[in-house]
Amino acid sequence: MSLVLDGLLGITFPSGSTQNNAVANTAAINSLLGANGLAASSEPSGSVIQTVNFITNSTTSSFNQTLTATSLAATITPKFSTSSILIFYAANIYIGSTNAWAISTIYRNSTNLSGSSIVGFGSSGTGVGSSSTGQQSVHSASYYDSPATTSSVTYTIYIAGTSGITTTINGAPAWIGNPYSSITLMEIR
Repeated sequence: MSLVLDGLLGITFPSGSTQNNAVANTAAINSLLGANGLAASSEPSGSVIQTVNFITNSTTSSFNQTLTATSLAATITPKFSTSSILIFYAANIYIGSTNAWAISTIYRNSTNLSGSSIVGFGSSGTGVGSSSTGQQSVHSASYYDSPATTSSVTYTIYIAGTSGITTTINGAPAWIGNPYSSITLMEIR
């Protein structure tokens, strides 16, 4: 006999199940788990409550040293105000010159989590994936945040680069095509 365990739906039995008491068993098991899966008190510290992932190859460019919001963003609504959010991102960055730099950082809503307007979590410069027309690099980082809320929180990757030089997330020379970048948010109990 098969069954389906789902954190949102509890336990269900697929149609065609030969279990005579499927409804009674489902009700009994779900009463042990709670209406929405395991009760909060049953989840040990360090448990992953939920995961959100976003992948995009949409481009956003910055033309100066000012941090610019990109399309690489994800929103999560923590189930507990005591939870932390573990953020992972990998951002493909293209700098339109061989003698330039770029940074990337994480914002929670309107707060720069690196605490600086010019220091980020990822950086690249001359010689990193360079070609005669520019340079390609991957900025990746993780950050453990404690937003202390059960309201929705948006984490956005911002980029900046050398003044006067185009810095683009998911950018590349025309003959390559746009690469993908991703962000993953994990609520940790």
